[in-house]
Amino acid sequence: MEKIITKKAYLTRIAIGTIFLFLGLVLRFFTGLNETSALTICNIGFILILISTISWVKNKGKIIKDERSLKISRQGLTYSWTITYILLAILFWIDELNLAQFTINQILGILLSAMSLTGVGFQIWLNRKGDVE
Repeated sequence: MEKIITKKAYLTRIAIGTIFLFLGLVLRFFTGLNETSALTICNIGFILILISTISWVKNKGKIIKDERSLKISRQGLTYSWTITYILLAILFWIDELNLAQFTINQILGILLSAMSLTGVGFQIWLNRKGDVE
């Protein structure tokens, strides 16, 4: 199963990013939406446009996904989820035993960072390792 992302898919992503960008500006200036929310919406749009454009230029006509890369992605994310569950249990026991006090924002930050870093890390490691079972 080889997959090549088409020009239409990239243009659709760029269009969605542009809509988010202009939506943030319109909501900020015409409805009085607070600055933080408007900037968040604009940033989502800008990031969508940027990533889609870079991917389009970089991967033009190349195969994006094949069976090996899908296997590696699935296995890496499985390992990442396992590590995240273990970390969640550790954080629970740290809080239960009163070893440290965490706010919800701190716990979410730790978990989101751990999920992102381990997900990318395991995929890089498995990619270098080669084929996975």
